[in-house]
Amino acid sequence: MSDEMVELGSLARPPAIDLINERQRDLLRSRAAKGCNDAELAQFLELCVAYGLDPYAQEAWCSKGRGQDGGEGRLLIMVGRDGLRKIAHRSGLTLDGDVVRENDRFHITRNPDRERVIEHEYEGGAEVRGAIIGAWAEVFDQLGNQCGYFYAPLSEYRPTNERQLKYSPWGAQESVMILAAAERQALRQATPLGGLLAEGEDARVNEPLSPMDMTTADMVAQWAPTGELAGAITAIMGRAAELGHAGLADYATVELTLKGRSEQVVHDWATEAWQELAAMEAAVPLNGTEPVTEAEVVDEGGSDEERAAALEQQAIELLALADEADGKGDDEEAERYRAEAAALHDTARAIGDPDQGDLGL
Repeated sequence: MSDEMVELGSLARPPAIDLINERQRDLLRSRAAKGCNDAELAQFLELCVAYGLDPYAQEAWCSKGRGQDGGEGRLLIMVGRDGLRKIAHRSGLTLDGDVVRENDRFHITRNPDRERVIEHEYEGGAEVRGAIIGAWAEVFDQLGNQCGYFYAPLSEYRPTNERQLKYSPWGAQESVMILAAAERQALRQATPLGGLLAEGEDARVNEPLSPMDMTTADMVAQWAPTGELAGAITAIMGRAAELGHAGLADYATVELTLKGRSEQVVHDWATEAWQELAAMEAAVPLNGTEPVTEAEVVDEGGSDEERAAALEQQAIELLALADEADGKGDDEEAERYRAEAAALHDTARAIGDPDQGDLGL
């Protein structure tokens, strides 16, 4: 290779976007580069190559910020904790950190070299140490010098929206998430990241949503034909997760099935999904005992009319729960109960007498 080509670096080779096929481009646009045109995707891929990041593994992704007029802003290329760790490892950096709880002894002093000296002591498990209040992380170079430090208070990072808590890792892995926040910012200080933003910094630049910060409802709303259908899809996925229906609960599967489909196709899918979930619901006794399969329900000898009557009874009970939710001001829960009741009613009509009376749904 000539000296001129060495000086050109990445400019001496074809653009990375030309080295992948159309199927790979579509996959990247569906997962790591939503809404990006070819020029933006090309910019994203060049930075992935430069830093050795794998977009398929979500080590990096990009999103559009929000402009001042409420429309699309500039392209933001993000790097997550795993991507930062990869960059740091190649640079010979080491990382240390821990979660801080309310009963821990956590103290920081500065030595004569102005480096932070961290004293963090605790004993026992979470029940003794108390609630999480934050996390710290520090990064050292190959000579043992501190080159990055960050303390992440839980109050600044934990989502306040209950829906976000339910459908994001924050709801079940609070310690993991807050430690990751501290690590990201400490690594960000220690590593040169020209053209990249560390995950979490996007909230300060035009307020875009990253894949890790978005709720299921946020992601569905990006591609669902209407807001009403977005709500229905999200409710179906939530109910499917509760009932253990893996296919309808998995976001990637649902997105692959519905994204780009017409409003009528999505509506039909939602109707069939509710009916399928209603059939599962019908096979689960309301008293919380072990569920039985649909086949077992049929084998027990109940006629179609008896099964239809049982479904109608469950629909009526769900409507009563919806009324209770209305009384508590929980419109979302009430809507979910009514949707499930409607699906049970439709299933009952399909397997029983088609001339049954209306429940008023």
